[in-house]
Amino acid sequence: MLASLRVVARVRGISEIAQTGMTRRGLQKALSSNGNPRLENVNSIMKALGYCLTPQKIMPPAAEFWTNLEAKYQVHLVASQKT
Repeated sequence: MLASLRVVARVRGISEIAQTGMTRRGLQKALSSNGNPRLENVNSIMKALGYCLTPQKIMPPAAEFWTNLEAKYQVHLVASQKT
C-alpha cells in the first residue's frame, strides 16, 4: 500500500499533500522506500490525496468454497492413487 501511495504522491506532487501538516522532509521520509510512517501519517497523506482507509469486517469464505475445496481434494486423492 505504501508503494502505491508513494506513486500517487509523486504523480500529484508533494506540494499537493503538504496540507497534511507534515513538513516536506517528513513527507519525503514517510514516503521513501525506507519509510515506516505511523498510521496517522498515512491517513493524513491519503486524506490530502482524496482517499481514506475504511475498516471492514473480513467475511468468512462462503460454504461453497469449502465444498469445492473438498471436492478438489477428493479428485486429487483419486488421481494420486492411480499413479
